[in-house]
Amino acid sequence: MISLKQLLMQEEDRIVTRARSLLCAGAIVTFAITACGGAQDNARMPSVAPPVVLPTTPSTTARVQVLPALPSIAVAITTTVSVRIEDAVNLWGLDLKLNYTPSIVECAQPEAGTMPAPDISAKNVCANGSAEYIVTQIAPRAPANGSGEIVRITFKCLKAGVSPLRVDHLKIVDRDGQNLPRTVANSQIICTP
Repeated sequence: MISLKQLLMQEEDRIVTRARSLLCAGAIVTFAITACGGAQDNARMPSVAPPVVLPTTPSTTARVQVLPALPSIAVAITTTVSVRIEDAVNLWGLDLKLNYTPSIVECAQPEAGTMPAPDISAKNVCANGSAEYIVTQIAPRAPANGSGEIVRITFKCLKAGVSPLRVDHLKIVDRDGQNLPRTVANSQIICTP
């Protein structure tokens, strides 16, 4: 299975290759002259100021919350759980693993949210007590900022009991694959007879 970092690296390679071809054709001038094979290409490229590099380190910590629509439901009934992110800055991709108790609740396939945009989905499954969701955006889309739904998962109560909904693994990254700071609030589903 391909990892989030591998997806980001593949996308970056594709973008760099395309940008270099445009640069060599004289359409973009923000890369180094050596990208086209050396100084001989300088005659085709107009003189421009170096690009402005903005810091990508967010000043806030994103909050990820697991939010069941109904925290308590009867056996054989379904409920939807939304995993949301608040205060995201420069979000480009994520790798999420949410654990649940499979003897108490059954999980349907996760449905993609909008934060980040699921341009590439590397994993989107529920099995053996874990819902796993790995997505990344692709250029030319801008990084995601603000708040929104990451993923929506439907659970069905199989028997009476409590199933914790615990984020076992969560990696959120910027366009360069750098980890972004985040906090997590877990939850639970209570299944009543």
